[in-house]
Amino acid sequence: MKRLIKTILLWSWTLTLPLSIAGGYLLYQTLDRYYTFAVRYHGGLAFPLFDTLVYERQQLFHKIKTETLGLVTSPQSSLPTINIFVPQSGLSMLNSHLPQSGFNYQDARLLIDGKLKNAKVRYRGDFFSHWAWDKKSLRVKTSKETLYKGMRRFNLLAPKRHPQLNNFLSLKLAQSLGLLTPHIEMVWLSLNGKNKGVYLLTEQPSESTLRRSKLMPGDIYSGEIIAKDRFTGIGKVWTGLFDSPSLWKKIAFNNHYADSTKAPLAKLITLLNREWTDKTEEELAQLIDMDAFGRFSAFEALANTKHFNWDHNWRLYYDPWRNKFLPLIWDPVGWDPKRPTSAFAVINTKLLKKLFQSGYFLRARDRAFHEFYNSEKDKIFLRFAESTIKIIRNEVKSDPLLRLGDVVLVSQAMDKFILKINETFIQVKNKWLNEKSTFSRYFFNENTLGLMITGYRPTLRIRLTFTQTLTQPPHKDVIIFGHDTHQKSDLSHLAEVNNNQLSLPISLIANHVVENHPNAPGKKPLYMLKTEPGFYRFRLNPSNKNNKLITVEADFGSGWELIKNDNSLTPKFFSQLKSPALFKKPHSPIIWSGTIEVHETQTINRPLTIEPGTIVRFHPNASLILTNKVTIAGTPKKPIEFLPKFPSSPPWGAVVLKGEGANGSVFSHCQMGGGSGLKGELFEYSGMLSIHDVKGLSISNCRFYDNHRVDDMVHTVYSELSFDNVTFENAVSDALDLDVSSATINNSRFINSGNDAVDLMTTQATILNTLFAQNGDKGISVGEGSHLVGINNQISNNEIGVQSKDRSTALLFNHTFMDNQIALHAYRKNWRYGGGGTIFLSKSLIRKNNKPSSAEKQSSLYLFDSAIEGELPSGKRVELEAIENDNKVKATESNYFPDGNKLNGEVQRLLLQIPQEVAQQINSKTRGANGGVD
Repeated sequence: MKRLIKTILLWSWTLTLPLSIAGGYLLYQTLDRYYTFAVRYHGGLAFPLFDTLVYERQQLFHKIKTETLGLVTSPQSSLPTINIFVPQSGLSMLNSHLPQSGFNYQDARLLIDGKLKNAKVRYRGDFFSHWAWDKKSLRVKTSKETLYKGMRRFNLLAPKRHPQLNNFLSLKLAQSLGLLTPHIEMVWLSLNGKNKGVYLLTEQPSESTLRRSKLMPGDIYSGEIIAKDRFTGIGKVWTGLFDSPSLWKKIAFNNHYADSTKAPLAKLITLLNREWTDKTEEELAQLIDMDAFGRFSAFEALANTKHFNWDHNWRLYYDPWRNKFLPLIWDPVGWDPKRPTSAFAVINTKLLKKLFQSGYFLRARDRAFHEFYNSEKDKIFLRFAESTIKIIRNEVKSDPLLRLGDVVLVSQAMDKFILKINETFIQVKNKWLNEKSTFSRYFFNENTLGLMITGYRPTLRIRLTFTQTLTQPPHKDVIIFGHDTHQKSDLSHLAEVNNNQLSLPISLIANHVVENHPNAPGKKPLYMLKTEPGFYRFRLNPSNKNNKLITVEADFGSGWELIKNDNSLTPKFFSQLKSPALFKKPHSPIIWSGTIEVHETQTINRPLTIEPGTIVRFHPNASLILTNKVTIAGTPKKPIEFLPKFPSSPPWGAVVLKGEGANGSVFSHCQMGGGSGLKGELFEYSGMLSIHDVKGLSISNCRFYDNHRVDDMVHTVYSELSFDNVTFENAVSDALDLDVSSATINNSRFINSGNDAVDLMTTQATILNTLFAQNGDKGISVGEGSHLVGINNQISNNEIGVQSKDRSTALLFNHTFMDNQIALHAYRKNWRYGGGGTIFLSKSLIRKNNKPSSAEKQSSLYLFDSAIEGELPSGKRVELEAIENDNKVKATESNYFPDGNKLNGEVQRLLLQIPQEVAQQINSKTRGANGGVD
């Protein structure tokens, strides 16, 4: 009996002692974590004690499992690995008094390209999901000299939800919709050599985000009044971010304005808090990129997210050159498993409330859905999501800090997650396509057509079929029934007649009504959308009164749909919606001839034709803003001139071509001088001729000269254009500045510019048969991610002939460089690009330049089959092949670039991408421009 008792006691201790130790450990960990984040710190969200205990239990078992399998120090991951090393003292400081202590940077090292580089690390995030658990979200900051994949600041985010991929996949969806997002990727973190598991790497939004997206630097506004950023007593004065610009802060800056200015944001908020009128909508449409916000709203529905709300997660970029706001997608947390699939129209801010009452926005939103589903992006995205889940499902098996602590539960959450994405796509599509669209009706009585439109989709066109052939388009009016007045418009110019059918390309939309949501918390903005029939009346006056209407059809984007007849229709008013009907309005062209005087800043929205011999004289500071197609067609004997009022007058402002309405404009045989630029709180035109967001512009046989004050004589941004036989003379600074554009310059001359003759930023340019002479700085500056192909150009008497910098490449053939201080120079200037410049020179002559060409750190020169007088360039960043130290014109190599793989991959790729019609102009037999003749 004693032996049995001893055995029982022995085994009881063997079992109960470990259990007691484990229980004590769990109790201590639970209470310690609960005290830190629920008692000592009040973060605005509940931190339940029982949930904390469950977490600790799950993590303990999972940690034992992963350590037993030996996976902590030797992860086998297919994801990119981020290796960070933080001294123990730094980790102790981060964890010394959480969460406050975690937000102070500590010194660290980051492994970049196999080398340890200086960095700083801290915790980040508004809520305890980021820093209360063992897997903590990090902010990493590198030096300007050593960027990580082009980023100086990036975040390593602990997955917020059990499927692990909510933010990653929703941001990928945003990218597929063409929205502005930071750089993202799923990674594996190793901290001090220990495996920390799966993280989401996301770039911290900054000016670099814009440059990476080929957008001009500008203000990014961050809207957060929650958690660490919340105000005491919020709601007593403000009901949301869109009440005051003071609730926002800037995280990127337009350096052409004071850092403190928020004029664009103040204008936006003023409009949102103003009475909703037609004028307010028009002004809002000028300030908001409706296409981008239409895609943003579609994204909210497709990602089933309501994470952009009245106090949280807003990032707005103001493009200073398009003069419009765009949303930057941040922390969307799509397809949250706790959220029902019912987010077709998310309206929880004043901004979205106003937008859902705008016909411009609703049509943009419809286009976003149409493009997404018709191009089968839903299916493409689902395949991508499935493949990503497959990868991460395998990765979490070795993640020691996995939330839930149970791989099976996480895997099950992933299964539900992909089902929810698919379910959301289907529900949104069904809602968009089928909501009441089949209930559209019409009546016809005594040449009056009444048309009732229902559903979410606008018409693209309507078609009427008559009993007899239409010999001519009937006169037509449309009457839109408004709350106070009826709007009447003549549509005769739209008629398209085909036999007995009449088509009208007109967009009609149902009445959209935004109402207060019954569950709105207090004064916080929360609304819901409903549609009501939109009623339109057309008055038709056919030439033959016996010609009867047979059918009415409407195309909502999926082909013609028959509209049923209903003679009992009763008109209903549009109570909130602005621009319910949109159609192309006739714009009779303006024709200028003789002498035209511009007294002040004048905007012309109609097509403008200027006849040969016309002189346009500007009063001081007067400018001309043109938003429609412009035809400036002078002749050699009768050029068109843009001049000051008098030769001695102070400078005038700018001629501005702006927007897609000006696409296809032509400047031929013109002269422009004496201008400067134009700048206001919301806009800047930095050239005497400023071209913003215009495609297909042709400028030929023109002369630009003697501008004043501003940076550029001619400035283009977001444009595609060509210059042929154009002269640029005596620019006060840069002659031609091309930003985020595509341009061809041929047979032109750049003479005596105060600074650069041509300045490229993020631009693709081809320059042929052109002279660059006596310019104060560079002949051609190739910078900030630009690519230049130059053939048969003569570059003389400049400070620097061609300079390439900041991950730009210049491919030069048949050039003559003479009497410059330095012919070629490559270097790194802007740290945001993480690299210098590259120049490839072939079949060229370098004569009488004062200093040898050079390449500085992170840059390179490659010179091939060329002749150089004087000292040859040298150094580890310079490569010479078939170079002669003389002035021989005859080439020695048959090809215009070296055989084999002697060039770096990027230069080789760009050489092979030169269009054949451009490459044919390279003369492989001789060196220098014009066959080597000076």
